[in-house]
Amino acid sequence: MKKVTILFASILISATLFSQYTEVWVKYGLVYGEHEGDPIWNPGSIKMPELIPFDEGYRMYYEVNNPDSSQIQFADSPDGITWTYEGIALRSDTCTDTTNRLWSIGAPSVIKIDSTTYRMYYAATEPISGDPKFYIRSAISTNGSDFTDEGIRIDIYPYDPQSNLILAGHGTFFTNNTGGVTGIFSGNLKGTNEPSSLFVTTSDDGLNFDNFQLKYHDWHDPVVVKKDGSYLLYAKHLNDKFGTATSPNGTYWPDEMDSVSFTDSVGVQLLDIGDLGGVLMSNNEIWIYSNYGAPSRDFALFKLSNPVNIKKTVTQSNSSRVYPNPVTNESVISFNKGNVVLLTIIDNQGRTLAHKKLFNTSSISLNEFDHFPAGIYHYTLTVDGILETGKFIKAK
Repeated sequence: MKKVTILFASILISATLFSQYTEVWVKYGLVYGEHEGDPIWNPGSIKMPELIPFDEGYRMYYEVNNPDSSQIQFADSPDGITWTYEGIALRSDTCTDTTNRLWSIGAPSVIKIDSTTYRMYYAATEPISGDPKFYIRSAISTNGSDFTDEGIRIDIYPYDPQSNLILAGHGTFFTNNTGGVTGIFSGNLKGTNEPSSLFVTTSDDGLNFDNFQLKYHDWHDPVVVKKDGSYLLYAKHLNDKFGTATSPNGTYWPDEMDSVSFTDSVGVQLLDIGDLGGVLMSNNEIWIYSNYGAPSRDFALFKLSNPVNIKKTVTQSNSSRVYPNPVTNESVISFNKGNVVLLTIIDNQGRTLAHKKLFNTSSISLNEFDHFPAGIYHYTLTVDGILETGKFIKAK
């Protein structure tokens, strides 16, 4: 097995390039669970909603568990508000043998592969004694309802002796703009006692993930929704605060999150919600769903209260150009002259390979990257606060 590499390099799209505007999400109401008369185990909980467009409406996958078992169930809705329970997508193995790594399952994240095929990524663990030992698997379905397990996607130490992770849990997986799959998941590094943080990983085929970038310390429970060509991440911090970050392509992200607030209908801030799920509605609004209650017996729906001023990704420009391309030792990236220029180069797996800061220039030579192997490379330029993206090909 290929040795897992943890990447600590981060893309320095400065947080100052984003406005200090704070999104405020207001509770619309409880839409699914005990208060709506839906089937919830007692004792037990319902949590970790995952939403996708489905047919002419929406489908929600979620985890239901009790002390002895867990399931990933699903419900359908024509409008995102009224939900109907539809069935069980995947069941755990109730055997309490300590070697049973499918004793508990949950945290579903579903990608539509083609017109009829769906892949679900989910977290699983053996019977928990002490710290949980979550890792990530996938399952496949030809109808979005009945899923068959495919195997392990991201394993942990010591089950995989080469892994640098001791936990890979709740994550969000989605198709990025290269056609590959990006995963952002809660994880812990081997040899540390730190709380879980968010890691970013990519895969060309959606099956093989072996490079992980530790991106957001002490954040967890992520969801990503694509809107207007950008990818919006929402997550919760261990200190009971919420944040958001925006990516232009789903593979590279700013260093810091912007602030997000969740409140009830009269403006009281809610801190005890979590496990966010989100979906882009047909009217181009993002709706966010969350666990509600402790233990969670319902899902609450939140809508953005101040969408008029919602922050955008930094202004994008297409003035940059690589020539010659495929590159030679004389190739340069040219662009409109800037006082401060930040360049980041990323490979086709989403891994950050280089970062430079330059001043008072309109071009950057690619000669110093001649040692890169043949392949396709992506770059971001931030020229006086204006974000530009592009790619180049290295033939040999």
